Amino acid sequence: MGRVSDYLLQAARADATLPVYVPIDPRGPGHAILSPFYVCAALARMSLGAWRKEAALAHFNVGDHGSLWRKGLLILWARLIRLPVVLHLHATKLIAYYAGLPAIMKRLVRTIFRSANCCIVLGGMWRDFLTKEIGVDASKVVVLYNGVPRGQHPRQVAAGSPPFRILFLGNLMERKGVSDLLAALAQEPMSGLDWHATLAGGGPIDLYREKADRLGLNSRVTFAGWVDQEEAGKLLAASDTLVLPSYDEGLPLVILEALTTGVPVVCTPVGAIPEVIENEKTALFVQPGDPAALAAALSRLGRDPHLGERLAHAGLALYEQEFSLETFGARVSAIYGKYCFAGRPLHR
Repeated sequence: MGRVSDYLLQAARADATLPVYVPIDPRGPGHAILSPFYVCAALARMSLGAWRKEAALAHFNVGDHGSLWRKGLLILWARLIRLPVVLHLHATKLIAYYAGLPAIMKRLVRTIFRSANCCIVLGGMWRDFLTKEIGVDASKVVVLYNGVPRGQHPRQVAAGSPPFRILFLGNLMERKGVSDLLAALAQEPMSGLDWHATLAGGGPIDLYREKADRLGLNSRVTFAGWVDQEEAGKLLAASDTLVLPSYDEGLPLVILEALTTGVPVVCTPVGAIPEVIENEKTALFVQPGDPAALAAALSRLGRDPHLGERLAHAGLALYEQEFSLETFGARVSAIYGKYCFAGRPLHR
């Protein structure tokens, strides 16, 4: 979610026709116990901007759990001070979370979403949830796919017959299918293939390193730890496939970043992924929780370089058509004009 905000800022800096964004962080660094202070600071800053008429609207990137309640308070306050609101939903677990809330909390969630001038969602699943469960007017819900910058590091195609380079990029956790990936790497289809896997991301690295050791994989698996955006780009450029066997997602930026780098993708068809990615054309799909199918897909890709080239070419074409940062920034700006300013363009 934070990277979506960063990318929107990048788009605005590169295009003088887009709005000027002033980022406000209501979570703050450090322990969550300090979050109320940052929320109060955000309320004050937003109020001052509205009073001085320096703020044209408030764009809230809303995630799961704590993010929903922090941003929800700010959304309600923004509407109270008559500041137009765009609610940009990035949550992956909201549907299940909402189902478990008591009635009074559900009512508050509905009030938050209905207060926005427009709700941006990542795909049809969340559009249907907002319109059918939350009761948001369907005319106020817009499906908008994320955008990412073009790859800054050219793809490094290894010479000779090197190991097939597999990359997992994201937080190491069960929801991302990390145990499934390790189990897949230990299965028979991978045994006759020369491969090496890099798992880059934060989380309980020692736990997964122990699992890899028990599976006899430690000599072929590298745990890179947390990496910044620059290093992530270098890892992508030096990989032969990106694998993301998640159980739930929104629309993962790492998949879009792989497309623009020309790296074939193996992933699960969850969240908005199957709305924009096509199996056998722009990626290979496997079902969540199926290490055998994941091993088969990785083995197939590792043994068939022509398949990788075809997927990479189609993925790059899809990126240029749908997911460029220029397209993303322009679409967001058009949403502002339609829903917050009655069709009038928003200038700097």
